[in-house]
Amino acid sequence: MVYDAENPQDLSFEVYLGEGEAKADAAYVIVNNTLLDSSVVSVKDNKVVIDKSVFAKAPNGTYKITVIFNDPLSTVVKDMITITVKNSKAVSDDEQPDDEKPVDDDKPVNDEKPVSDEAAESESDELETVE
Repeated sequence: MVYDAENPQDLSFEVYLGEGEAKADAAYVIVNNTLLDSSVVSVKDNKVVIDKSVFAKAPNGTYKITVIFNDPLSTVVKDMITITVKNSKAVSDDEQPDDEKPVDDDKPVNDEKPVSDEAAESESDELETVE
């Protein structure tokens, strides 16, 4: 399936929901290991529909889809569906030039906690000299 960012439309694909007591009436969709909110996924007439807003800000590329049904066996369909995004203006973090990436100047280097001057002084006051 293809999502064209220049002509955004909901995406849908046919599924078999089962029969009788084993029939599913809902599906959960995972896109590249991210579970989509139920507000953007629906099941109607043996079709799973993904709202076009899901891929509106997605960079060009191919996305793996996993579907989990709410039948008694929690049936999982994996590695059978992909969505390719094309004509997107969005840029992934990997493609963004270093000089355009957001910089968090307050973030400590090497995940160290910042130490205020007062805290450093009080720590040194608490140290005892052993002779």
